[in-house]
Amino acid sequence: MTRNPEIADERLEALELRLAEMGYDPADLRRVPQSWPDAGHPVTAASGDLARWTRAH
Repeated sequence: MTRNPEIADERLEALELRLAEMGYDPADLRRVPQSWPDAGHPVTAASGDLARWTRAH
C-alpha cells in the first residue's frame, strides 16, 4: 500500500525493478485497489494490532 490511493506508473516500475533485484519475481505482483472505509481514513484511527503498532513506532 502507498500513502496515496494511486501510484504513478513510473514509481511502480521502479519498485518492481527493485524487487526483481532482491530476487522476487515481478510477475507474481498484483495491482489491487487501495480503499479505506471512508475517504481520508487515517491509519492511526485503525483498531487492533495495526493501531497499536502505528502509535508505538
